[in-house]
Parts: sequence; structure tokens; C-alpha cells
Amino acid sequence: MPNVKFRTSRRTLTSHAELSIIGQCFEIAGVDSIDSRFPTTLGMRISDVIKSYLGLLCLGMSDYDAIENFRQDKPFQQLLTLHKVPSTATLRQWLEKLAANDLQARTAIWSKTLLSLVEVPITAETTHVCLDIDTFVMDNSNSKKDGVSRTYQKVDGYTPIAAYLGNEGGLELRPGKQHTMKESNAFLERVLPRAQGLTEQPILLREDSGFDSQAHLALLERQRQAFADVGHRLDYLVKMETAWLGHGQSEHLAGHGGGLLGRAAPWQAPGAEDPARLDPRRQQGRIRRQARDAAGEAHRRS
Repeated sequence: MPNVKFRTSRRTLTSHAELSIIGQCFEIAGVDSIDSRFPTTLGMRISDVIKSYLGLLCLGMSDYDAIENFRQDKPFQQLLTLHKVPSTATLRQWLEKLAANDLQARTAIWSKTLLSLVEVPITAETTHVCLDIDTFVMDNSNSKKDGVSRTYQKVDGYTPIAAYLGNEGGLELRPGKQHTMKESNAFLERVLPRAQGLTEQPILLREDSGFDSQAHLALLERQRQAFADVGHRLDYLVKMETAWLGHGQSEHLAGHGGGLLGRAAPWQAPGAEDPARLDPRRQQGRIRRQARDAAGEAHRRS
């Protein structure tokens, strides 16, 4: 039997020492800079409110009431470099006020600053860095949380939209009943400038047929031109569900010029035929030929 010895210690033990890394990230990103925009109230700095809640999220807690367990927790305060830990009421009131003062835009700046300064590697696929955007379902059945509603997978929950640049990424939480395309253009306009600032390599944006919208494709084309105007390259690939034919659905991929690459066609590398150069009448003829071929194949199988 092993000989176990017990000793008393005056050292402080904590179960969340990993918050020391989070505190360093706050310092690098410059979260304290927000204090210059808002007055200190009763010794409470706005940066303390934001860092306290982010600390809760990092520990897997999202309820405002959870902060009460850390108000007398010295390691929590020291690791996050807090001057003071807010109460539940203060946390809720200030976050609601900050949400109305464009907190989301400021957190995006902090995120970009942090990723740039720590030189996070952005993984490229051959010539391009892939930027994948899609929605997915978070099952929150039997929950009464705000925003929980019926999703396209027939469960109650959320439908966040996520963007992955290389092997890295981020997401925004959305109500479960929200359609993929709703507010996706605004999300794209927030994501692309951040992606552009993190890599100088060409970016290939990839989306599924949930983003098959004329307005969305037009926005992609404008963004592609905006990238080109500053010497950067943006290509995009969007799956398009064009028509139901026979027993199958005709699938196409929209290329970076808005042209069609054909049924299940791969993205073409630089130097290959550019779909943007195709005449619109040729594109329409190509679609008709594909539809005719698909209909004929369905008839032969039947």
C-alpha cells in the first residue's frame, strides 16, 4: 500500500487556472481601451464587466447569476486582471447598454487585433486560403432560453452561422427558426474584411445551396471587385439548386464571376477558363443542355 502524506499549505488552489491565458489575451487585444469611452461608475470599469462575462463563457457559464460565485474569488479577479467583479444586476445592465452601443463591432476589432499580434497561422489549401461559411443546428430541446425555436432539423434550438478561415474560425448565435440567408449578407460583410486583414493569400469562399440567392451572389461579386481594387484576390464557389428534373435535382456551382461551372464541377485553379468570361447567352444555353441531358437520363432510368 502506498505511503500517502498530507500537508497543509497556505497557497491558493483554484480550478480555473487556465484563465491566466485568457487574461493575457485580453491584454494583447486591448480590451481595457474601451474604458476611455465610458465613465467609471462606483469604481466599476466597463472593461471589468466585459472581461468578467467573457471569463464566465470560457468556464462554460452563460447565465448572469453565475457571476455571484466569483465575486469573492481572488484567483478569478487576479487572472483576468479585474479591478472589481460586478454583481449580477450590474453585469446585465451594462451588457444590455453596450449591446446597443455597437459592442459587436468592437469585439470584432479585438479579435482581429489578437489574431494579428500573436501571428495565428492561417492554413492554406494549395494556392488559396479557404473561407467556409455555413449554418448548423444546436439542439436545445426542453429549454426556454431566448431565441430557442424550431430548426430545419425539426428540433428546438439555435441555428448559428459560422465562418472558418483555413482551419480557424468563429460563429454568431442565431434563433433556430432563422433561415440560412436571413442576415447572412451582413455577416459576410463583417467577416470578409477581417479575413482580408489576416492573410495576404488569395481567399476562396465556399458556401452550400442555402446561400443560393441572387442578392447574395451580387454581393459576392461586389466584394470580389473590392478585394481586387486593393490588390487582393477573392474567389467564390456557391452550390446552386437550379431546378427539379425527373427523379433528381440539377446541381450547379456558381463561380467567382457568377458563371456556372456545371454539374458537380470542381473549382478551377488560376489559369483555367474563367467562368466570368462566358457570354450570358452561352451560360443559359449550357444550363438548358444540362437540364435536357438530366431529363433524358431520368427518362431512360424510368
